[in-house]
Amino acid sequence: MKPSIRIFTHLLAHNSRLVLTVYFTVTLVLSALLAKSNWDSFQTISHSRHEKTVQDFNHAFELYLHPLQGIVAAFHLSDLKVSTKSFRESAESRDLFKNFKGALGFGFIRRVEADQLSSYLEKQRDERPWFELRRLRSEDFIDRPNEYFIIEDIEPVERNEKAVGLVVSDESRRREAAIRSMETGQPAVTQSIQLVQADRTEAGFLYYLPIYRTPIAPDTVQGRIKNFVGWAYAPLLVGEIVEFVRLHNQNFLPFKVSEVIEDEGEYETLFLDPEFDENGWKLLTFESSVMVGGRLWKVTSGVSVDHWYKVFSWSLVGLAVGLLLSLFVCLWLLRIREKLAFDAELIRKTTEEVAERTKDILEQQRFLQSLVDGLPTIVVYLNRDLTIKLNNKASRILRFGIQQSKDRGAPQ
Repeated sequence: MKPSIRIFTHLLAHNSRLVLTVYFTVTLVLSALLAKSNWDSFQTISHSRHEKTVQDFNHAFELYLHPLQGIVAAFHLSDLKVSTKSFRESAESRDLFKNFKGALGFGFIRRVEADQLSSYLEKQRDERPWFELRRLRSEDFIDRPNEYFIIEDIEPVERNEKAVGLVVSDESRRREAAIRSMETGQPAVTQSIQLVQADRTEAGFLYYLPIYRTPIAPDTVQGRIKNFVGWAYAPLLVGEIVEFVRLHNQNFLPFKVSEVIEDEGEYETLFLDPEFDENGWKLLTFESSVMVGGRLWKVTSGVSVDHWYKVFSWSLVGLAVGLLLSLFVCLWLLRIREKLAFDAELIRKTTEEVAERTKDILEQQRFLQSLVDGLPTIVVYLNRDLTIKLNNKASRILRFGIQQSKDRGAPQ
């Protein structure tokens, strides 16, 4: 190991607590900053996705207006005389009602005064012998009303046969929206209803666009009522509208669509996404109001923990990797510290052993010197270079060779 690396390693090991404290502090600060950045980014992305969903709902209803406006234009171009045959031929030739997911069809509703009902039915049966009036038996049903709002034509008729001849004015929700559209000259949507032609129980509604005798709606309410002919309309299903919205927005959040019940001041759920847990805890919730045909809808998007994990699971992987690296550094420093502690203990024991042996050697030398000094004869032990290594007291007394002070280490 290089000296610089060895010094660095020793510094880390001897200051492991400080190093670990600094390392974990920096890791926590960086993790907190990363979490804050991810959370801000997640909020921004979630909010933009919610806004995109609301925009797509508005866009869908703008698209549904196009074929309705086409029906209005067809009536004015034909001098308000559009037969069932010409209505169907126009729809087929121009593909007017195709590629509008959510709409079961597009049709025409005529307002018929009560005293003109018999002649109206006779005229319709001349063209369609099977045509008959279909009454809706609701709580506020009126057997002989002053006027009837009758579905005269709708395409494709195969899917909407049950709706042909239906008197929509028999039911309050259908009637209220129709009258509101007639009086205001604006598109109008009913409160949620069960469509007679729907194959399943699902929230639906009617979307009305008024038709007057003049291409431009009269300025006053009385003028609009007096010159009113009927409505271009579309029966819509909320579930299919949601599917239509999702075609243009693949990154939507789980959401719920509800409408306000004006009489009760509460919201009625129109659509609930299977992934939207209405009673569960959510990280984020977004709400936006949408005015649809004169009715107030609310779109609520919710972000659950599971959804957050799907979007930002990579950040959890990064956090796990960071924790593993932290654990690795801790184990590495602890291993170095243990090794240095072992080396220090080995050096200590070796030093003690050397000191102990040195002490024994010195004691043995002193013992040997005392034995030699006690001999009455002269004892001199020379090295190979003829220097005195050992002599006794007798040799020193007799001053053998040279003086004692010069004897040791002097040549003979």
